[in-house]
Amino acid sequence: GRSSGWHYDTSDCQNADLPATFTARSLPRMVVPLAPLEQRETILHGTVLYNQSVYAASMSPEERELYLRGELPYRLTEDRFDYSNVTDLPPAGALPAGHRPARSGLIEPRLLLGDMMVLSPCSIHRAPLPHQLGLTLALTYAPASATLNGRYGMGRGDCVHGQAAGEVMRGPCFPRVFPHEVRAEKGEQVTLQKVRISSII
Repeated sequence: GRSSGWHYDTSDCQNADLPATFTARSLPRMVVPLAPLEQRETILHGTVLYNQSVYAASMSPEERELYLRGELPYRLTEDRFDYSNVTDLPPAGALPAGHRPARSGLIEPRLLLGDMMVLSPCSIHRAPLPHQLGLTLALTYAPASATLNGRYGMGRGDCVHGQAAGEVMRGPCFPRVFPHEVRAEKGEQVTLQKVRISSII
């Protein structure tokens, strides 16, 4: 696994600072811990979240109303998070004005082999601390109507999809599972290309 500092995922959290209930624009992520069978009783550390209820409760009434309507702009641009700095608590600048980050606001899941964690990419989150890292499989669910937000496909390691912002996700970068007739056939091969140099400023 790879350790990363506090951030939200703008490629999966579209166009605003969103509550987890906005699942068409805040695409749910499923995290599955991977470990050898002999470690099936081992307690594993999951992605650490800052509780969205604590986050919203610390806002002004006006800001909270925008947040709950899905109209609050991003508090910080992605490049102002220090992605490489893995700290126990999130930076104060990522939280509503005057709110001091506290351990009581953390959600620190403990997982066993066979568990699955579902989280919102719009929640401020980080990987486990470096000494707690394990191997995980992370999958993002997008409804068939989900559209590109204009950022995914620009970052290093993203899948080259060739689509414009606002278009419905299609093609091999976004495999569909429903309806059944659009699913890939068992054994079907797919060729993907990754972005090698980021063009995100």
